Amino acid sequence: LYGNTISSNQNISKISKGVFTTCKKREKCPPWKISAGEVIHDKNKKIINYKNAWLQVYDKPVFYFPKFFHPDPSVKRQSGFLKPQLNESETLGSSFYLPYFHVISENKDLTLKPTVFDSNIVMLQNEYRQENENSSFMADIGLTKGYQSSIEGSNRNNMTHLFTKYTSDLKLQNFSKSDLEISLEKTSNDTYLTLFDANIPETPIKPKNKNLLESQIKLNL
Repeated sequence: LYGNTISSNQNISKISKGVFTTCKKREKCPPWKISAGEVIHDKNKKIINYKNAWLQVYDKPVFYFPKFFHPDPSVKRQSGFLKPQLNESETLGSSFYLPYFHVISENKDLTLKPTVFDSNIVMLQNEYRQENENSSFMADIGLTKGYQSSIEGSNRNNMTHLFTKYTSDLKLQNFSKSDLEISLEKTSNDTYLTLFDANIPETPIKPKNKNLLESQIKLNL
């Protein structure tokens, strides 16, 4: 974070004509940066606020924000929007993905992952995570509305997916190791993963094989 002038105390830092980036400098410019007429760093709330801000990618202005804020780099976990993404597909067309991360509690969080296509398709995904002392649980639930198959006719269909994984250290006294794993992989359509693979973000529970779904219970003693 740098700028033309700076004034700072224990609580607030103000930078005029400020520039912020977490990227290392490559060649002549960092891959991305946010430049603004004024940047205010609230050290207590750990928030960086911007006025008249531009998001620049390789020095090219991409988005303008009259006002904008985000957590400073010291914050490890906070609710808010994540990095958006644009995708292109010969079958599905262009799509825009804008995830939102929500902290539920110290050991639980949720990511809402909507994707909108220019072909009137909408994909709604929710990813839930919970970490306990001796166990963890993760679930990815998705609903895709408006897909029209060229083979099945003109009807627009809804498709769903459900991926879950539960792991636990049972701590059985008679065994040096006692691990339990329960997983479920389910889609409502055989071609679902082939069609929407690029639009389903990579997670530890996303099926590795597009043509083979596995649901299993594993006990390791």
